[in-house]
Amino acid sequence: MGLPNPGIDVYAKEITFCKTIMRAPVIVSVFGYSSDEYATVAKKAVDAGADAVELNVSCPHVQFTGSEIGQNPKLLAEVVEKVKAVISKPILVKLSPNVTNIAVTARVAVEAGADALTAVNTLKAMAIDSETMRPILKQS
Repeated sequence: MGLPNPGIDVYAKEITFCKTIMRAPVIVSVFGYSSDEYATVAKKAVDAGADAVELNVSCPHVQFTGSEIGQNPKLLAEVVEKVKAVISKPILVKLSPNVTNIAVTARVAVEAGADALTAVNTLKAMAIDSETMRPILKQS
């Protein structure tokens, strides 16, 4: 769970490699802990050859990034605007389904400069033990 990865500098090499061997568009999903981090990572992805950037502002598994941003219209607008200011490629915003009214956050994203929306990220749900196929009622 969460967003484990080796970081944008490693992925930048992979993006560049992918662009040399295939003609398909490369869309890179990015996250950060601040609007500045989102902008930095998005710019590195585009500089490496990404054709579009998806802003993952809706991951419910990582604290202080993701859903805290995607559920807060002010933070969401700030992230989209900051990224829009540093890249010229299309920006997709991955919306959180865990809001009262997804239309509100969708509108905020579009008004801030999103070119497209990804609907939706992880729905909060019950955890299931994969061995017993029963609900996990309490985690220790």
